Amino acid sequence: MKARSYKTILEISFFLSFLSIFLIFGLHGYNSTSANEQKEHGVYKMKLPPKSLDQYYEKEPSGYLMAMFGILGPMGGMGTHLKDGNMDRAKVYFTAFKEEYLKLSKMVPEWSKHFPSEPLDNLEKALESGDPKKIGPAMAGVGKTCANCHQEHRPGVWYKYHWKDFDKITIADPVSGKSLSWEDYMYGLENSFFATNTYLSEEKAEGKFDKTKAALNNFQKMVEGLNEGCKECHGKDDKRKYYTSSDVLNLLSKVADELNETQPDVENVSKTLNRAGIESCYKCHLVHIPAANIHRAWGEEEK
Repeated sequence: MKARSYKTILEISFFLSFLSIFLIFGLHGYNSTSANEQKEHGVYKMKLPPKSLDQYYEKEPSGYLMAMFGILGPMGGMGTHLKDGNMDRAKVYFTAFKEEYLKLSKMVPEWSKHFPSEPLDNLEKALESGDPKKIGPAMAGVGKTCANCHQEHRPGVWYKYHWKDFDKITIADPVSGKSLSWEDYMYGLENSFFATNTYLSEEKAEGKFDKTKAALNNFQKMVEGLNEGCKECHGKDDKRKYYTSSDVLNLLSKVADELNETQPDVENVSKTLNRAGIESCYKCHLVHIPAANIHRAWGEEEK
């Protein structure tokens, strides 16, 4: 499928689904039974998706994802025509919705329980009655069924199929010249960052920062070298716009320039260095560490 049509499907599907369910029928703050069943003292259980789903993610775009988009269109169509008062057209879209619903219910056997017939039957009866007071709650009931399944399984699907396993990525270390695992490369970054801060604190009394400069140089090289690891997921030709981008490298260059001054401003050096740590290390970890931890936990589970 071409990128343009794929984007169009995304835009239309999400617009219609949100319009029909959330705006028209006011499905606000659903009370998810499925979600509540998962909680034990505030703990959310992210489940490893069943292997039967793997077949739909062997190529892009995912067959299962496209089936999901296929059901969103009819759902939005129902909402659109109910709002216009065109019951006949709404029923046509319901028929298409029902067909897609039943098709989806068979794609992943382990998830068949998330496609109960009762909400679908209730909506069909409500549409036949033509009574808006019955149709609204019935639409909300179907929407809640979808939301419950998404609450329970969608995060796990995203983490399994859209995030690569960091343990399978290796990076050439520009300092040692060795090929390191992702974890060992992270340790190298961490050690060089801490060494820079440590030596900066220890050498400021003497006013000579030889060890600080050496540690900083290693850290700079490793931050820049990290781009090669990023390409394993983000593409060979993709230049990172954050975490290891020019603005972060410029901060480190400022630190290096300051250390080369006759009398470096140690406080300013420390602030700039730690700002680079926040902009690069910390913000990258906020996005990527949850996925890495989940993959590792699932790896242990599958052993």
